[in-house]
Amino acid sequence: MNGEGVTKDLEKAKHWYTLAAKQGNSRAAYSLGYIAVTFERNGEVAEKWLIVAAEAGYLPAQRALINLYQSGDILPRDVYAAVRWIHRVRDANLYGKVWRKEKKFVCKDSNVIIIFVSQTDRVLHFPAISPRIA
Repeated sequence: MNGEGVTKDLEKAKHWYTLAAKQGNSRAAYSLGYIAVTFERNGEVAEKWLIVAAEAGYLPAQRALINLYQSGDILPRDVYAAVRWIHRVRDANLYGKVWRKEKKFVCKDSNVIIIFVSQTDRVLHFPAISPRIA
C-alpha cells in the first residue's frame, strides 16, 4: 500500500488485501477499510471491512470503527453503534490496550455525552439519557 521499494499501485494492493481478507486475515481486512476511508472516502466499504477485522478481534480495526461511527465524517453519525463497540472492547478486557495512553474517551451527540473514565469505571452518561446497548 505504501509502495516501498516498488511503484505505488492502490488497485494491486486492494487486490492482494482482498484475497487475504477473504481467507480470514484481519489485518488485510483492516487495510481495505483504511484504503476505503483514506483514499476513496467510501464509508460503506470501510464499514464492511472494518467490521470483518473488528469482529476478528483486531484492535486497530475496533478503534477505527468506533471513530468512523463517532465522527460522522463519511458515514452518517451513529453514536450508539460507537458505544456498542466501545462496550465490546471494554467487556473483552481490551480497554486498557486500546486506550492505554488516553485516560478517557468521549463520545457526543445531540442527546448524550458519554465519558469512559477507566477500565474499572462503568460509563457516565450526560445528560441523564442512556443509549440502549445491544
